[in-house]
Amino acid sequence: MQNEKILKLAESIFEEILKVDNKYSRRILKTKIEKRSIDFERHINNIKESFQYEEPKLLIPVVEELEKIKNEISILSNGLDKPFLLFIVGVGNYGKSTLLNALIEKRMAEIDALPKTWKIDIFQEREKHSLVEIKYKKGNIDHFNIKEAKVFLDKEEEKRQISEMKVYKEFEKRKNNLDTIKEKEELKKALEKNLLYESKVIEVNWPVDSNDLLKNFRLVDTPGLVQNLLGEVKQNVNDYYHKADGVLWLLDATKISANQSKEMLNKLNKALKEVGGRTDNIIAVLNRIDLIRKNGGETAVNEVLDNAEKIFGSIFKKIIPISAKEALDGIENDDIDLIEQSGIKRLKRSIKNKFFNKAKEIQVESKKTGFKQISNNLNKYISKYENRLNKDNSKRIQLKDDFNNELKDIKKELNQIKSSFLNDYKRKIKNNIESKAKKLILEDDSSVQKFILKNYILEEKYFSHQVKKLEKNINDKLKRFSKFHKKRSRFQEFEHLGNKEIFNEIKGEIKINFNSDFSDNKFNVGISLTFASTILFGPMGLVLGGIASYLGLADWIFIKWKLPKIKKELKDKLINSVSEIDNKIDKQIKSNIKKIEAEVNDIRRSSFSLLHGSPDNVELISKELSNIKELLNANLNAITIKEIILKDKIYGGKYEL
Repeated sequence: MQNEKILKLAESIFEEILKVDNKYSRRILKTKIEKRSIDFERHINNIKESFQYEEPKLLIPVVEELEKIKNEISILSNGLDKPFLLFIVGVGNYGKSTLLNALIEKRMAEIDALPKTWKIDIFQEREKHSLVEIKYKKGNIDHFNIKEAKVFLDKEEEKRQISEMKVYKEFEKRKNNLDTIKEKEELKKALEKNLLYESKVIEVNWPVDSNDLLKNFRLVDTPGLVQNLLGEVKQNVNDYYHKADGVLWLLDATKISANQSKEMLNKLNKALKEVGGRTDNIIAVLNRIDLIRKNGGETAVNEVLDNAEKIFGSIFKKIIPISAKEALDGIENDDIDLIEQSGIKRLKRSIKNKFFNKAKEIQVESKKTGFKQISNNLNKYISKYENRLNKDNSKRIQLKDDFNNELKDIKKELNQIKSSFLNDYKRKIKNNIESKAKKLILEDDSSVQKFILKNYILEEKYFSHQVKKLEKNINDKLKRFSKFHKKRSRFQEFEHLGNKEIFNEIKGEIKINFNSDFSDNKFNVGISLTFASTILFGPMGLVLGGIASYLGLADWIFIKWKLPKIKKELKDKLINSVSEIDNKIDKQIKSNIKKIEAEVNDIRRSSFSLLHGSPDNVELISKELSNIKELLNANLNAITIKEIILKDKIYGGKYEL
């Protein structure tokens, strides 16, 4: 007798300890999640401040995703204070909405309608008001009456469907202009990003009349695990599955086949892997059993159930056969026998046995698992962006180094071209002075002297022609250099689309032209062609005065009549003139190269900024993203009552989170 009392007392104390353990575990877990949410927001704001005056195309979606996840983390925390979330999930449309209607005992969820791929519907016990609560990605909330909510959501779905069709048509129209699979994949992504309507709605809470199930559970109708657009899976189940405390996983009884067991198992494992692989909070529901019974009676039902247990028994501990259609029909027609036959009562008992008695414990584990799932998914998302950011930033640095090195090469090359031209011309004119200067002295006619000087010594036409060739050669090289580096320095969101006529690209090409000093009619030895006609020192004075004027030497006076002196003076002035030409060409080349350098650097920097924000903030962004990943990966396990007692930190003690 005494032993029985002690045993009962021990059991009573143990139950109280479990209650306290659960209470404090939930409280501490909630506090930890809330603290993570606050730290999370701080890091997001630091990233946003880095591009407050820009709209980087690749970084903004990352920030939007971070803000959405921050909201999801808050929802996880708040979920600890709300009734158990029971999700209805399936690989296809196997009667999820029909089952949900049967469980809430009212036709609320749409049947035979295509599942909305952009939201989940939560059905919960009606409170004081009967308004529908619509939640958005950023955490803001609207309230509508049921009729208004349906109209609003129908319009959202219509926008989505219209945009999907537009994406499809545009893809079909443009795909044949692309050559590679990569280009076509990027075209899909580009069209979806620019044309596909994405509703900001993520969750709709519908108030329904209470029943035994809804007093303790909130029921969730989800999109199918596979939704297609252009042949690709569009709905990411991880966008919502982490919220689930428990799951009813629907299987289609009409699809169960021993001959396809491996294929069915692989399909299920793939779907489970998508949602984290956890099965301890799942009840398997074999729906549409009425169709099996109709065609083969109870023998066929038992055979299908045996096959289902053989195929899925290693994953699900128990599989409940039901007919959601019979259950709903029986409820609506008050047919007790049909309700009993449907298996819905057995399913409700399984829900109560598996989830109700340990709902609070399961919720704590589910929220920790949900947080881990959010963390894993976000880590992958962040890592994908980090890879692109690091790749683009490394490319930007390498492009800058390559450009600077090639800039030195082009300067050297143009200098060699210029020097070669001037040296050849200087050598040629010197030879002309040696062989033809005497003619100037022998001629008395000033017009003849000018002709000799222009055509036989300075070779004006030849020089003009060669200057044009030089100008074209330098111009072409600078244009090719500029075009190559501008194209190469441009960063694009969709790398494989290249220059396809799909989107507006960064444009701009410098047309390299010499200034007026290098125009065709003034590029002759770098000075204007003027001739003196009034300097008369006798016949020879007129000739040499003409030469002096031609070379721009107004103060030059011929003193001695000896030919060597004339040759020397002409050669000296030739050297000075060539030096002047050299300086002018060099100045103009430098000016144009400086212009090219500025524009290439601007394209490289601005196109990078269009994707990621200023290059100056790459380190800051990388650091904040790393901080977020570290924050998510930190241990979230709630402290147990045993640990609190052992550490002497219960109640009045301090516990560091």
